[in-house]
Amino acid sequence: MRLLAALLVASALLAYEPPLAAEEPPLADEQGLQDFRGVLHCHGHFSHDSKGTDAEIVSAAREAGIDFIFMTDHPSPGSVTENLRGMHGDTLFFPGAETHQLLACDLQEPVEEAKGTQEAIDLVLAQHGLAFIAHPEEEKEWDTLERFTGMEIYNLHADVKDETPATMLRKLLSLRGSQEWLYTMFFNVPKDNLARFDEIARRRRIVGVAGDDAHQNQKYLGIQFDPYVRTFRFVQTHVFAEGLDHDAIVRNLREGHAYVSFGLFGATEGFSFTANVGGRDMMMGDEAKFEEGASLRVKVPERTEVRILRDGKPWKRRDASDWTVEADGPGVYRVEAWTRQRGKDWPWIYSNPIYLRK
Repeated sequence: MRLLAALLVASALLAYEPPLAAEEPPLADEQGLQDFRGVLHCHGHFSHDSKGTDAEIVSAAREAGIDFIFMTDHPSPGSVTENLRGMHGDTLFFPGAETHQLLACDLQEPVEEAKGTQEAIDLVLAQHGLAFIAHPEEEKEWDTLERFTGMEIYNLHADVKDETPATMLRKLLSLRGSQEWLYTMFFNVPKDNLARFDEIARRRRIVGVAGDDAHQNQKYLGIQFDPYVRTFRFVQTHVFAEGLDHDAIVRNLREGHAYVSFGLFGATEGFSFTANVGGRDMMMGDEAKFEEGASLRVKVPERTEVRILRDGKPWKRRDASDWTVEADGPGVYRVEAWTRQRGKDWPWIYSNPIYLRK
């Protein structure tokens, strides 16, 4: 009996095949994509509330290391047709408009004559532009809007304007150290915007971007509190693309191959969020049907706190610099990287999602 039992155990061991380990997804740069640092929501002299010149914007972009800028001036004669377009210095520019609660990006013709936000969205898409909901905290028509490309998950102007003058003065007087940290005095985690974004992402693909809302128009007692370069350095929208050219940036931003970074807290180049599903390599913005063994990989430039959310809810968290984990079910997965500086935790990176559907 013992011999028979031993033979049966040996036979079972020989027949046993261990489960295949989840395949480690390649990083974004291993997929032939480069990380380009950009700015969306920038105003210049075409806007009624800014006197910033083209030369000042181009110079600030160079100083801040910005690869591309989507200009979104308030509509005025020439604000689309005569605005910065193409390469200026080392920066690629796209004209557009902030109109009808929308960042209308990469326009050929104005759209301000639209009757409402939805018509503006349709006019933008008709000319192959990008339509992002601006100031989502003010949008009232969420239940009726369709086909927009994405939304601001953070807007600097909205973050500052909820401060009372007295509170703002007190915070300014308490600022110690580099004025580069000025905007952190008013910073709030954009919880409501992220919740709205996650709710929409459960239904359909959507692209999250940062709204710099740069104006360079806050000057008091001879001090410019919001120079373009300070705003550009604070928050950025990164796009993974094959190269720095018009079609590549627009196409990849539309696809959601992008993430938001608060660059003040450190350079984020080297960040990657990718997946492998059934042998298919994916990255932020991509969508596929969930399969068992699907794996997710997060890489950040330095070891920090990495949070993976599924369907907008915390899923996994750990300190890591390169982390591969198996997805245990369908869901909309996105990443937040947090950093601790000056005794406080700050969001450093907000990724766009990878969509693993049922």
